[in-house]
Amino acid sequence: IPESIGNLSNLSVLYLDHNQLSGNIPSSIGNLSKLTNLVLCDNQLVGSIPESIGNLSNLSALYLDHNQLSGNIPSSIGNLTALEWLYLNDNQFSGNIPSSIGNSAKLIRLMLANNQLTGSIPESLGNLINLQSMNFQYNFLSGKIPESFTKLDVWKDCWQAIIIGNPELDLEDVYLPAPEFSVIDINGNQIISENEYNKNKLT
Repeated sequence: IPESIGNLSNLSVLYLDHNQLSGNIPSSIGNLSKLTNLVLCDNQLVGSIPESIGNLSNLSALYLDHNQLSGNIPSSIGNLTALEWLYLNDNQFSGNIPSSIGNSAKLIRLMLANNQLTGSIPESLGNLINLQSMNFQYNFLSGKIPESFTKLDVWKDCWQAIIIGNPELDLEDVYLPAPEFSVIDINGNQIISENEYNKNKLT
């Protein structure tokens, strides 16, 4: 991706996905202040995400997944308060999950799976009340899971995608909800999950 791409000051959408692009993401990408969608997934990009990514204040979708990107996820990514879709999965990112991601309260999708991320899940992620889907599996996360994070509506449907592949997470006293369902048995009786859970001791 040429450094000169930063000269396209009126660009609002940039799709370069599913190619064989290599090399680094140029820091000049941060000059594209009108960008709403930046899609660079499924390439062979290397190096780190430039700090200048935090200048893209109008960005609602950032897809960098399925590359060979590495290094820390920059804290400047928390400046993207309009962001709704963040896909960083299937790279080689290391270090902690930046607590600044909690600033992006409009996030609907947060995908960090299949990296080399370490440390604990930041308390600030409990601010992401609009999340509908998330996946952190197959990293090296550890420590206690913040209670504020487990109280998000998305936790009920996606907790497996947090704990799978992160065996060092402390699950003591963590709420892991069973699935909810309602079915009719062969005798025509309705079975409601909540009733069954209340009648039985679950292990």
